Amino acid sequence: MDWGSPMGFQYAHDHPDNVRGIAFWEALVRPITPTTAEASTRALFKVLKTSVGGHLLVQRANILLNILLGQLVSRKLSAEEKAAYHAPFATYNSRYAMRAVVGALPVDGFPKAAHDSMQAYSDWLCTTTDLPKLMLVASKPLVGKPQFVAWTAEHFPNLKVVELEGAHFLQENAPDKVSAVIIEWIGTIPPMRASVRASC
Repeated sequence: MDWGSPMGFQYAHDHPDNVRGIAFWEALVRPITPTTAEASTRALFKVLKTSVGGHLLVQRANILLNILLGQLVSRKLSAEEKAAYHAPFATYNSRYAMRAVVGALPVDGFPKAAHDSMQAYSDWLCTTTDLPKLMLVASKPLVGKPQFVAWTAEHFPNLKVVELEGAHFLQENAPDKVSAVIIEWIGTIPPMRASVRASC
């Protein structure tokens, strides 16, 4: 999900023989452009990607954990749960990793290499008829808005869509339901697959 999804999709694209199926939610299934994302979302990402925004907001203020984490979970996280999220990023220097991930995220075609990589795996996901896919849809999404769900359902073959109650971080909102849906889905997909492609 989230910013980790490009790494998972890219791995599947590069090593299809190692992948039995792909389950995802709130994921970046195609590049962030004026036609695929809301202006407010793109504007936020652009600010966070700047040297000033990245320094002040991501590294200094730690807004990803101090603000956004709480806003994107439908329940109140316990102090212990919050501590687990904060532990790897307790210092200014340790939060550079988060800033680096934000900076590498392609918005409106830049960085070009990252944009092209995302477009390549998106095109691949549109043509892999033999690759089972499971998309969990949050009832209060950040990424998975109705137009996103509609586009993905229309363009990704062999896709199952399951709606769950909760916000962006579904694994925190409904962990038992998320795991149950994935386990049930795994039991329905074949162990091996042949290479079959369709037009997107």
